[in-house]
Amino acid sequence: PMPTGAADPEEAARAYERTLREHLGDAGPRFDLALLGIGPEGHTASLFPGSPALGERTRWVMPVRVAAQPPLRLTLTPAALDAAEDVFFLVAGAHKREIVAKLLRLPSGEDGGYPAAQLRPRGRVVMFLDRAAYGGNGS
Repeated sequence: PMPTGAADPEEAARAYERTLREHLGDAGPRFDLALLGIGPEGHTASLFPGSPALGERTRWVMPVRVAAQPPLRLTLTPAALDAAEDVFFLVAGAHKREIVAKLLRLPSGEDGGYPAAQLRPRGRVVMFLDRAAYGGNGS
């Protein structure tokens, strides 16, 4: 697990990245699958709209301050998440319906400023939606 209880978030991020590099090697992470959620404003993995971590291409883990609880978090960066073969999003609840609709309407290759749409894994991006999040009748 990420060391979220550390007093210094920057040191916690560096420590977790060291752990990942020990297990995965310095060449870069290679994940078969990243299983993520999507927040109502389009965030994923504590990557919120406007986050400086969204532009990170070297570091794998960063501390971030967000407008949610808890406000100080660690997150994997796009540099790490884009190394996934596939990204699967699990999305549930009517409170996610609006963001799901926006994401599904985005033209191919556009992200609309939504972090969840900015990930570019090596393989597929797949959304698993419940009926409430989809807003349809399930067909």
